[in-house]
Amino acid sequence: MIAVILALLALLLRSSAVGIAAAWIFNVFGLADLLNAFYQADRAGLLAGQLGAAFFLPALVVPLLLITHGASFRILLQQQLEPAMQGFPVAQANPD
Repeated sequence: MIAVILALLALLLRSSAVGIAAAWIFNVFGLADLLNAFYQADRAGLLAGQLGAAFFLPALVVPLLLITHGASFRILLQQQLEPAMQGFPVAQANPD
């Protein structure tokens, strides 16, 4: 529930510096929460057949959430590096 509130807060504040900070907090907390749930489920010792219809959660939703968090971290890191690189000249391809 906390991750959802942090995600909505980051969406509402996305155009400000506070929004970038909220996105970082959401990503770190959400990834930690996801990994914690993953390892707790592994320690429970349930087999795939015991999950019934909920089998699609660890098989489909969890990998998609991990990919989403990875993509979010990449976007956040690119946004931090771009302002630092604005003062450097860009190498142009030689048309020869």
